Amino acid sequence: MKFNLDCHLFCFGTFSERYVPNGYYDGVDVKKAFETIASTPVKGFMNTWKPALLPEDPEKNKKFLAEYGLVPSLVLIDNFGDRMFRHGAYSTSQKDVQKENMKLCKDGIDFAKALGVHSVLLWPAHDGMDYPFSVDYRATWERMVDHFIEIAEYAGDMKLAIEPKPQDPRQKMLVNSTGKAMMLVNDIGRDNVGLALDVGHSFAAAENPAEACVVMDRHNKLFQVHLNDNYKNADPDMIFGTVNFWENLEFMYYLLQTDFDGWCSVDIIANRENREDSFQACVALIEKYYELASRLLESKDVLQANMENYRFSRNIELISSIIFK
Repeated sequence: MKFNLDCHLFCFGTFSERYVPNGYYDGVDVKKAFETIASTPVKGFMNTWKPALLPEDPEKNKKFLAEYGLVPSLVLIDNFGDRMFRHGAYSTSQKDVQKENMKLCKDGIDFAKALGVHSVLLWPAHDGMDYPFSVDYRATWERMVDHFIEIAEYAGDMKLAIEPKPQDPRQKMLVNSTGKAMMLVNDIGRDNVGLALDVGHSFAAAENPAEACVVMDRHNKLFQVHLNDNYKNADPDMIFGTVNFWENLEFMYYLLQTDFDGWCSVDIIANRENREDSFQACVALIEKYYELASRLLESKDVLQANMENYRFSRNIELISSIIFK
């Protein structure tokens, strides 16, 4: 696989929340943020549509990023930050919201094509429910499928990555797991529609990210990877590799065995830590996990044989001897 790292400006945000609505920091210092990014091996940048702090004109956007040694990598459609979408962007029954979301997505795809990015990220953040008897599950799912089909057909050869998550901001999300997301992709039935594997979302869904990676890759639907961590009970976008050591190592081990050619995104929020230090620490840890997983791959045949013969003790002894030098 090609190991390409990118990031977004949310890593340097104010980190507002319901308890601290004004955020833990002042507004984003764009120059400082991009100087920090440029000090790391990160080479790509995920724009949002519409871009809030970068040029909306594609050529000016690319020129700005080039000044920091970056290229446009992905585009995230921001249909979750406006209260208009509180009942969902893709599954809502509200005709005016459906129309607004469709325009937003199609304009964002045009922007992505002009930038020449790898893929477009679609996160159905508000598509879900909070209470029993609050949505018609059949009608809601069918509307969502139909809307994604229209977007996919408009996108043509541009890849679209749908991102599953179990909860937050809704109590229960419609696309809440790898399995359900694969079912959605199957219902949509378009080659250019795949998935974004967010490691933290996978943990929060009580999944194993390594297994989720294999499932998506087996069906050629692994389009994006988002790197962060958590304690498996929420999605605070913690620094990758700081909590779930073994699962993150296993995930990286399996990721490196795929043909994934997209971008691995630094996707963290450090609301009580220095933003710049946290970003640099996260990138360094990602590289360290990559290095450790690469070393494990040198013993892949032995590791695989031990798995096939149910010899976990031999595997953990071998792995420990390789990584704890």
